[in-house]
Amino acid sequence: MVHSVSMRYTRRQALALFAGAAQATLLRPLHRAFGRPASRSDPQATPLPPPPDTWTLYGRAIHTVIAYQEPAVSSKRQAVYRRDESFPILEEIRAPLSAHNDLWYRTDTGFVPSAWVLPVRVFPSQPWIADPGPWGFWGEVSRIFTDARTAPNLD
Repeated sequence: MVHSVSMRYTRRQALALFAGAAQATLLRPLHRAFGRPASRSDPQATPLPPPPDTWTLYGRAIHTVIAYQEPAVSSKRQAVYRRDESFPILEEIRAPLSAHNDLWYRTDTGFVPSAWVLPVRVFPSQPWIADPGPWGFWGEVSRIFTDARTAPNLD
């Protein structure tokens, strides 16, 4: 015959357990995704090259964005950018007749209001670092927006 033992904790005991678990989590060394950040005291850390000083301005639509012929919603529609689509921003323009938002972006298809556009600086690819060190790993996103996944999935 097996007796089941029900363990009950008081509030004070439960708080002590949670505090101990949190302290143990915070005090252990941080290693993320099989890598660790290079510290200044690490003699084998490869110095990173300086970032390039040239960049291109792109916009990412965070909602459906319409490109107009002129910087006014009353002008002719030229194109539609759906959510997460990107496009080059050629110029920033102030349209004084806009009631709520006077900042517009000139694109290669027309003018878009800036309210639903996330401006992004796109830098050229970085120089290749041949040896990232014993704990280093490579990962590069070469798009303005990409979906992240927690596990492989055929869908």
